[in-house]
Parts: sequence; C-alpha cells; structure tokens
Amino acid sequence: MEYRHLGRSGFKVPVLSFGAGTFGGKGPLFSAWGDTGAQEARRLVDICLEAGAIMLDTADVYSDGESERILGEAIKGRRSRVILSTKAGLPSGEGPTVSTIVIGARNEGQLRENLGAVGWTLTPEQMARLDTASDVTPAYPYWPYRHQQGFAMRNPPAVVSDPRV
Repeated sequence: MEYRHLGRSGFKVPVLSFGAGTFGGKGPLFSAWGDTGAQEARRLVDICLEAGAIMLDTADVYSDGESERILGEAIKGRRSRVILSTKAGLPSGEGPTVSTIVIGARNEGQLRENLGAVGWTLTPEQMARLDTASDVTPAYPYWPYRHQQGFAMRNPPAVVSDPRV
C-alpha cells in the first residue's frame, strides 16, 4: 500500500481508506448504500488490513450511529492496527486537501475491486470534466441531511449576504 503525509502533520496515511457508510443500513439514505452487519464487516476489515488499507472512515450520522457500533465490533481486539477517521460536522477550511481516498463496498468482491484503485491517474480530459462538475453547488451535504431532524442544527442554511450592505 502506498502512504502519503496527511497535510503538514508528518502523519502518514494509506492512499486508500475504507468507508463504513454501508455498515448498518438504517434510514432511507443509508439503507440504499447497503446493510452490512457485524460478521460481514469483520470480513471486509480483514481484507482491508491484508491489503494495507488500515484507515477506516465512519461518521455518527451513518445509519444513526450503527456504522460506528458495527465498525467497533469489526475491529475488536485489533484497534491498534487501524487508523480511525470520523466526522464532526461537515467541511472545514478552504480548498481541497486529499491525502487518502475513502473507498467503500457492499461485499467482498466490490471491496477487492476498489482496492485496485491505488495508482490510478486521470487524463487531462478527465480532470477537465471533474473541474466542470465541481463548479456547481453540490447537493451533498445539504441533501438529504439538511432535511433530517437534528442535522440541520449542525449544518444551518447558508447566510446570504445582503447586496445593499
């Protein structure tokens, strides 16, 4: 596995990180992503560790916290072998800073395919298409979270400047 420095911290992280958004499958959004239970989650984490993808990503909003609980079961007895990342709110700071790519999977076959992402490069045409697609206000994270009770408190609507001021 290839590793990169996380910003200027000196801390090295793998270029691939496994996203646990499929763990739990609760609610209309996350049930569409997947419903991985503890046994399958442990198997997926086993594969990640074998491949060197030791950074595991979750969030308290994934399946109402079920993702964090299942991930905890999946890493039980080997917490010292992984790097956990989670979110406390949404984006902070200016501009993109990508040190690791979060991958996810609904099953073992998809995970093995996604682990092959190391070393990918984009052509100038692909970069131009991504730049064009990124030049719009994305729906995420404002939909569907913003419309779910409780989340709106942590992510209030944007303040629109008064052009007269």
